[in-house]
Amino acid sequence: MTAGQPSAELLNLLDLEGKAPIHYAALSGSTSAIRLLSQHHIDLNLRTVEGNTAIHLAILHKQTGSLKLLISLKADPTLKDLQLKTPIALAHEMSLGSEAEEVLERAARAFMLERFQRS
Repeated sequence: MTAGQPSAELLNLLDLEGKAPIHYAALSGSTSAIRLLSQHHIDLNLRTVEGNTAIHLAILHKQTGSLKLLISLKADPTLKDLQLKTPIALAHEMSLGSEAEEVLERAARAFMLERFQRS
């Protein structure tokens, strides 16, 4: 961190609405903000007070660009929200489309394989 730049710790703080900058970037479709935040090594899997990750919010707000970028940055596509919904289930429920569901399924398989290989 250089002088004048916020730390990842600061960028991971939740506001009064229970969201951090990564959540707002994901739900608004601001891929440039997601890229900038990731350069500060923020937690891409940070949860809101409702238990949603940035991936969940991208799906809920039908921001497929945000979704794809978060996946490419290695956000965890297997985390469940407080209602125990995975991003894949949520994408299906939101009728996000088969392309988004396929991206999530491939990412989830790759994430699980990588997790298995590390153990």
